[in-house]
Amino acid sequence: MPFRRVFAYATMAAVLPFAALAGPQYSAEEVIGHFNAEPAAAEPDCPEGAVCLPKKGTRAVCIGTGSACAQHEPPSAKPSGFDLLITFDLGSDQLSEQAKENLTEFARALQDPDLATAEFNVDGHTDARGSDSFNMTLSQRRAAAVVKYLESLGVDSSRLKAKGHGESEPRDTQDPFAAINRRVEATIRTQ
Repeated sequence: MPFRRVFAYATMAAVLPFAALAGPQYSAEEVIGHFNAEPAAAEPDCPEGAVCLPKKGTRAVCIGTGSACAQHEPPSAKPSGFDLLITFDLGSDQLSEQAKENLTEFARALQDPDLATAEFNVDGHTDARGSDSFNMTLSQRRAAAVVKYLESLGVDSSRLKAKGHGESEPRDTQDPFAAINRRVEATIRTQ
């Protein structure tokens, strides 16, 4: 399933009740593919009238006129975050059965040789309801609940760093109270 469809399902998860979603919303193979995706290749030739300097194969600098550089699109960066599709009820840090199915697939991916040594940030979030301190604590509990469940599935918890962000990083910036903002996401830890 292409990565774009994973985010489409995230939007559906916010709208549809969990009972309407049967089975995990992604597979371990899709998680592995997301984190192992190769960045798009740089264009071999630069626009006329510009000098393009590749930087480490993931970005490029275009030196030239605005119109010449506008024609030259730098390659896409490797995706970093993966939406675990773990959403929560208001004020809750309890994992639903749907969340557990999704985390089971994520755990399978983390045990694959391609990701077996990777370390991840597990970031908890809330919507804008509640005080800042309540939301920070709740988001930390959500991230910790995900780490605890992954650990119960055999993932070494030393590979997972749970962190709460409260309401500071909403997914839906137009509606700070949207259900999709009550979530946990994972990113590969680079440091």
